[in-house]
Amino acid sequence: MTVNQFATILSRDLNYSQNLINQLRDIDIFSLEKFGVVTDMEGILFIKSDILILDFNVLFTMSNEEQKIINLLKQKIIVVNVPSGLICEELMRRRQLRAVVNNGTSISQLSGVILRVGNGGMWFPIEWMEKIIEKYRALSLSYDNTIQYLTHREKQILKKLAEGYSNQSIADKLFITESTVKTHVHKIYQKLGVHNRNEAVLFIKQN
Repeated sequence: MTVNQFATILSRDLNYSQNLINQLRDIDIFSLEKFGVVTDMEGILFIKSDILILDFNVLFTMSNEEQKIINLLKQKIIVVNVPSGLICEELMRRRQLRAVVNNGTSISQLSGVILRVGNGGMWFPIEWMEKIIEKYRALSLSYDNTIQYLTHREKQILKKLAEGYSNQSIADKLFITESTVKTHVHKIYQKLGVHNRNEAVLFIKQN
């Protein structure tokens, strides 16, 4: 099965890149282009590839400017050569990350991961999945524990804040004064551990 997409390999080890390209071409999944981050990092912004196969070793040798460029990419990212058993939370937070492949993974397994990502899926080692689930549960528990300390009125106001209503609009809808709304909002901020409306709304959306 062939996915009609274009993938770019980004590695400082050009021999690794070329060998990987040759092996992947043999199974005819993608049209692949070797791309050296060392020589032309900025050029990656102009490559119309769907997937970036990123060598893990590149991540921690990048300059600040190169890190910024990586963060701007819209391609789906597959990180390869990740040491077995290592969980990198900084990497986990990257929005574009779609798969993590440990070093020593066979070319047939890697091709399966690429195919999965090309079809819109994701793939992570079991220890990464366990960490993701653990973090999700911790966030949910934190949210539940925080929300339970809000009064009924504070929950009403927080809901209106999340819906984009101004303090005056909230006051009108709940038949209270604007100053009362401001007092409740201040207490909500304290209980949620946020400092402004945007942070309060973000808290709700993330949980």
